[in-house]
Amino acid sequence: MLIYNDLLTGDELFSDAFPIKDVLDVALEVEGKYVTGQSQSYDIGANPSAEEAAESYDDTSAGGLDIVLSHRLKEIYIDKAYLKDYLKDYSKKILELLKAKDTEKADHFKSNAPAVVKRILGRFKELRFFVGGESDEIGAIMMLDHRDDETPFFIVFKDGLEAMKC
Repeated sequence: MLIYNDLLTGDELFSDAFPIKDVLDVALEVEGKYVTGQSQSYDIGANPSAEEAAESYDDTSAGGLDIVLSHRLKEIYIDKAYLKDYLKDYSKKILELLKAKDTEKADHFKSNAPAVVKRILGRFKELRFFVGGESDEIGAIMMLDHRDDETPFFIVFKDGLEAMKC
């Protein structure tokens, strides 16, 4: 299993247990699904008397998006101006990292990232934004969108990730 961590903060973002689609070899779309909470009854081994037999302890865990719950992502609220500045700065950071490793890959990122950024900004009103739950710093922002107004998926720049074998 591969765990994808934010390259800048080290936060765990998602794993390869979720369907992943490559977008222009620049970004990834990570598909999730909404799950509902499950009711759990706890049997502590006691033998309740007739009066107490009707009493039980039920714990209903929260439902939500499986990727968010599994990897403890935090939702953040940002405006479009902040998102534009973030995407500009974050793209520069990724480009610098790529230039140090592979100039051909850096050129590819530079030519294809604007199409992904344009798509993200064009859908701003429909997006929700999440970051890793461990760090107070903001590294990679995972942008939640929906396919066909139903299937949730996150968009994240792939060169801002580090895949670790688990």
